[in-house]
Amino acid sequence: MSKTEMIRRLRLGDVQNVLRARYGPVLPDDDAGREDLRELLLVISLGSEAGRKMDNAVAVWAPWMAANEATTLVDDINLTEARYRKPTARELGERLRLTYEERKALGIRTIAPCDVTDDELQERRKARASYLRWKRRQAKGSKTRAEYLAANQISRLQPWKAAGQSRATWYRNRAKVSGETSMSDIKLNKHVTHLSHFSKEDNRQGPELVNENKYHITRSQRVARA
Repeated sequence: MSKTEMIRRLRLGDVQNVLRARYGPVLPDDDAGREDLRELLLVISLGSEAGRKMDNAVAVWAPWMAANEATTLVDDINLTEARYRKPTARELGERLRLTYEERKALGIRTIAPCDVTDDELQERRKARASYLRWKRRQAKGSKTRAEYLAANQISRLQPWKAAGQSRATWYRNRAKVSGETSMSDIKLNKHVTHLSHFSKEDNRQGPELVNENKYHITRSQRVARA
C-alpha cells in the first residue's frame, strides 16, 4: 500500500467518525447533510472501485436522496479534477467546522481544527508529548525533581558553598570525619594494589629475572652508545 493510499484511508475513517458522531448512522436531509455527504464522497472517489463505493455510501448515509440527485452528485465529483478532490487538512477542517475539542475527543489525525491555528496546534502537540513522557516516567517509578531534592537535601542545601570549598573537597573532608571511604581513596588503593601485584610477581621469579633485566638494560645502553 502506498503512502498516499494509506493517508486517504485514514482521512476516510476520520470523516466517517466526525459524521457518525454528529448525526448518527444517517445524515440529515438538509443542506448541511448534503455538503457533508459530498466531502465523504470526495475521499471515496480517489480510491479503487470509486463508482460502486460512492453509490453504496449514498445508499447508507443518505437513503432519503432521490436517484437522479445522487447520480448528479456522483457525476459532478467524477468531473472534478483529482487535485481539487484532495483538500488540505486545514481546508477540510474549515469545511466540516471541526473544533479542537471535537477533534481531540474523536482522535482525528488527518483533519485540522478550524478554531486553532497551525502554530497553536503545534504547541499543544508538544505539550501533550511532554505530558505523555512524564506519565511514562511516573509509571516506571521515576521521581520528580521536587521529590529528588527532598530526598537529597545535601545537594539542595549545597553546604560546600557556605564552607568556601569545592563540592569534591567538601565530600572528601566529610568522608574523613565520618570514617567513610571516598572515591579518590578507592582509586588510590586500587593503584597501590596493582603495583604491589607486579612487585610480588618479580620477587617470585628470583634473581634470574633481575639479572635478565640488567642484561637487557646494559645491552640497550651499548647499542645507544654505538
